[in-house]
Amino acid sequence: MKEDLKEYKADLYAVKAENNSRRTFIITLFLLTLFALVCLTDRHFPPHNFLSPQKQTGESAFIAVNADQWGAYDGREDLTEVVIPDCVTIICNCAFNDCKNLSSIRIPSSVAHIAHGAFADCTGLKSVIIPDSVASIDFYAFKGCTAMQEIQIPDSVSAIGELCFELCTNLKSFKFPKKAAIISRGTFKGCKSLQKIEIPDTVSYIEASAFWGCNSLKSIKFRNKIYTDPIEFNNDVSKINNQFIAVWGGDVFTEVNIPEGTASIGKFALHHSLNLQDVKIPDSVASIEKWAFKDCFKLQHIKIPERVNSIGDLCFENCFALKDIKIPSKCTHIGKDAFRSCKNLQSVRLSDKLASISENTFVDCISLKTVNIPDSVISIKTNAFFDCPALVNIIIPNSVAYIGPNAFWSCTGLESIVISDNVAYIGKDAFEFCYKLKKIAYKGKVYSSLREFYSAAEKNGVEIEK
Repeated sequence: MKEDLKEYKADLYAVKAENNSRRTFIITLFLLTLFALVCLTDRHFPPHNFLSPQKQTGESAFIAVNADQWGAYDGREDLTEVVIPDCVTIICNCAFNDCKNLSSIRIPSSVAHIAHGAFADCTGLKSVIIPDSVASIDFYAFKGCTAMQEIQIPDSVSAIGELCFELCTNLKSFKFPKKAAIISRGTFKGCKSLQKIEIPDTVSYIEASAFWGCNSLKSIKFRNKIYTDPIEFNNDVSKINNQFIAVWGGDVFTEVNIPEGTASIGKFALHHSLNLQDVKIPDSVASIEKWAFKDCFKLQHIKIPERVNSIGDLCFENCFALKDIKIPSKCTHIGKDAFRSCKNLQSVRLSDKLASISENTFVDCISLKTVNIPDSVISIKTNAFFDCPALVNIIIPNSVAYIGPNAFWSCTGLESIVISDNVAYIGKDAFEFCYKLKKIAYKGKVYSSLREFYSAAEKNGVEIEK
């Protein structure tokens, strides 16, 4: 019996030893596999785990920048000089953003892409040589590099992102790569020392504000013509783009005459034209795209032609001086925030074909006194008339079935409202803080309080969100 027990224990120990051996083998195999994967990854995107010991002395830093490491050295004020190893293929998003003392950088021929904001706000960076391995430079890549006077872009680069060199205030010259097809929005916005530009014939489209605020720019060579007048250049570019977009100018414009034959006003067309007071739009225009006149603080007069059928998001936001607007009869769509914070807007005439009043359309229009809601409107969406304290009376026609949350929130001057018999939904706080509202007409009856009205409306099947 004792011998059997000894034999059983021996077998048990053997099984345990075999299991431990298997477990050890599996763990070892897992660790080796993990190590191999890390090594393979490091071949392409080496980790940013080493800086030279001299980093505190202001001498060169030898850095590997991981392609998926956002902001690897963001805000490092101790970096003055950077050498990127030859194994790096991508300089990642915001890799050296706000390295204010960085004065020079060596980009190796292994790099194919410079991601967005890679060197943004490196205010001490004076010059950069980009190798011909680079195919694209993303938006904001060199934004705010105020010390940079020149940058050499190789012909291998086919795409330069929006606002890439915005506020490079000492940049004096620039040569576009031969493969460039588009000059993106705001590429050189605020480059006040830029004196002349040559645009290659490969460029087929120039986006808004490409040379906005380039006050020293005296000439642009484009398609065998040298332009010295921003208005002439903008008009010719608009013909090429088949829509009006101001690409050169800025605070110099007080009035703009958009040329005859223009089919549309493009997005960001005259955005942030701080001194613009008057715009004349030809009858040929059928649409006004988003942000077209946003932040035109002094814009007082604009007549929208009858052919316009669409007005984009934030189109007239912050046009503080605008007092009245008439939406043409063919217009079926007004985008979100279209007239937001037009603080002097007093009167609005909406189109009889408008399907809805979009979110935030008249938010913070504190002087708005009169607005018609036509029979074509079926919905008044969230925050449509949010904080319009000068509104006194509103008539909501029978076509309206939906009143969104906060639609008339803090319309503190609203005294009476006629609500459609067909309204099926009233959102939360639709009439919150309408302190003077004492007369609510609904289904042939007049109610003196929101509570009474809501009670009657719920009995008629209206959903009241609380």
